[in-house]
Amino acid sequence: MARLARKKKEPEPVEENIPTRPQGELALEPPPDREEPPNASNLLTSVVPMLGSVGMMAFMALSQSNNPRMLFMAGAMVFAMVAMVGTQMYRQVSAYRTKVADMRGEYLAYLA
Repeated sequence: MARLARKKKEPEPVEENIPTRPQGELALEPPPDREEPPNASNLLTSVVPMLGSVGMMAFMALSQSNNPRMLFMAGAMVFAMVAMVGTQMYRQVSAYRTKVADMRGEYLAYLA
């Protein structure tokens, strides 16, 4: 069997409209400062209500320890307090991440 000869492709001509390289310095703004993570003052806004809840639960558990309703209510308050703390921590972390992502996006848009 005879082999078919392949034709070589001729290279495409290079366009002459290539822009020239700019001369001089390019002035860029520095990246924004790193965003500070949530500090202790944000923590205090949730600690004070938690301390009040703990005091009330201790009062409920110690005042009528024979009453199962009071113990159930104290347990429900513990669950609610833990859920509140978890929700607040999640909100603070997600707000921080969103803010950092927005700052990165703005700076990348500036560079583009």
